[in-house]
Amino acid sequence: MFEPTLVLLGVLAIVVLGYLAAWRGKNSGVRRSGSAVVGVCAGLAAILASAYAVSGLGDFIDKRIPFLQTLLGEIIMSAIAIALWNFAYRSATFAARNPSQDESNPAPNR
Repeated sequence: MFEPTLVLLGVLAIVVLGYLAAWRGKNSGVRRSGSAVVGVCAGLAAILASAYAVSGLGDFIDKRIPFLQTLLGEIIMSAIAIALWNFAYRSATFAARNPSQDESNPAPNR
């Protein structure tokens, strides 16, 4: 019923718009909302990456797959999952921060 490519493009558009609103918005409410959207999407991606990393642990039992290849794949997948969890946490804490903290600690000019 749904075309997977269209669903992927829709999710990608939501993440990009949320990112632009979070880091380029002028109003703190817009930045906070965009950060929440990005945090939720990063959290969902972190859940999927973590599940994929955990499912890869079964490859250590399979004798047909070389140990070093399995270890390298597991390290890379775990690093991706950890990075996504970190990004989701940072976005969520920015979204949940008190608005008065934004005015007392403004972002540096770039």
